[in-house]
Amino acid sequence: MRTILFFLTIQFLVLLNAATAQQKTQRAWQTGCYYDLKGNKFIGWVTREQDVEYYFQEVQNAIFFKTVENSRGRKIPADSMQAYVAMVDSFVVIHAFGMKRRPFIRVIVDGTVKLYESKFNEQPLLQSMQSNGMMVTTGAGKPYEKTVYYYGTNPNDITQLKRSNFLKEMTEIFSSEPALLDEIKYQEYKYDDMDAILSHYFWYKRHEK
Repeated sequence: MRTILFFLTIQFLVLLNAATAQQKTQRAWQTGCYYDLKGNKFIGWVTREQDVEYYFQEVQNAIFFKTVENSRGRKIPADSMQAYVAMVDSFVVIHAFGMKRRPFIRVIVDGTVKLYESKFNEQPLLQSMQSNGMMVTTGAGKPYEKTVYYYGTNPNDITQLKRSNFLKEMTEIFSSEPALLDEIKYQEYKYDDMDAILSHYFWYKRHEK
């Protein structure tokens, strides 16, 4: 009886791992396209997650692309691209030296002055403290997701969105949405309220359509 239960358990775990891998594969690949440095468009399936024997890990400086759905795909380095699209999300590539580690930024507001978003995992810095006359280094803690916003008229001319002059920058970005600007002013929204601001922005865009 124990032998039967053992083999049933093993079979269940194998099927569970296969189903999980299949679900992950389906989530990782999305219909989309990418544009090379000459502006040529290539349509197929796109992902930022590298498949290593069904273990997926997001890479920061490349995408993976395929034109045949059931194939493994090939790696496209960021420095050979202008942009890529995955489903409804558009990403541009920043080729500036300071953005080499995180070159992809998502286009959130596609107006005259565009708003971009960069999300990445940040590792807390190690902290040192003195104890009994000795310097002791404490743990850095768990990585957390950090969001940085940029704005500008094109990817080659962007500025990081700062807390200072926040209202002035919002006026440039949302110049086509005066009702939203009134909300930002009267509700006294700040930099930390970007989620609420963007939620209202997309609400206005949906109702405009």
